[in-house]
Amino acid sequence: MTDVMSGMDQLTGPLKVQFANITSQIEDLDSQLNVEDASKTKLLNQAAKGVESDGEKLVSQVAAFINSYHGADRVGLITALRKSIQKDFAKEVDDFVEANVQKSDAPRVSDDEQAAIREKRRELVKMAQSLYGVLENFGGAEGLEKPSQLRGPTGKRGKTGPRLKNFQFSVNGDVVGSKLSDVQKRFELGSVGDVRVAVEAAVSDFDWAMPPESFDFVVKNETVHAEKVAGTNGSASSEEDEDDDDTSTEDDGLFSEEI
Repeated sequence: MTDVMSGMDQLTGPLKVQFANITSQIEDLDSQLNVEDASKTKLLNQAAKGVESDGEKLVSQVAAFINSYHGADRVGLITALRKSIQKDFAKEVDDFVEANVQKSDAPRVSDDEQAAIREKRRELVKMAQSLYGVLENFGGAEGLEKPSQLRGPTGKRGKTGPRLKNFQFSVNGDVVGSKLSDVQKRFELGSVGDVRVAVEAAVSDFDWAMPPESFDFVVKNETVHAEKVAGTNGSASSEEDEDDDDTSTEDDGLFSEEI
């Protein structure tokens, strides 16, 4: 038995060293990014770690209820659940992150440099995840943390979600801008998808194709007022917008696989 354990250590030892080197490179890249996605992800994952089993039990209970619905009703129930979670608990999560996330004092890098850093990080994470899988199969992953991909702009730009055309957004009378991405940047949200969820949570049955002339929604406990510019069509568009940085290649909602 001792010989077997010794053989395992000889196999996993070099892999652990390689894993540590790669994760060190990932942390170095994280420190160079303009955004604080890495710190937020790590903070929220650490908070969830202690209650993962409770979360799994809760999801199982909810899934059992959802599974009794089918078709449009099932999708509608999932959507309603997502809106309710966003409305009732999103601010609490935002406040926790704001109070606890480590702020970066690193000098700002250009968008092109940031894209290159993200791409390099993405490849390193894939390598680290593969190594973690091997170590896990041989019982050598204990005490190691599996790295995760950042949500954010990566890869080739594609079509984005619905946006509002010819609207003006303001907070306490101060104009924020004319795009959902302006609201996202004003409140330093993770993606424009977070703004869309806030809109849908505030306005029942919100229709992006035929939005109301004006409406209000809440972001981080502040009311955002949206007003259609007079004489224009305020319908939504899904065309590309170079100023909109909601370009994640991964799910960005509350039901994403990784926070």
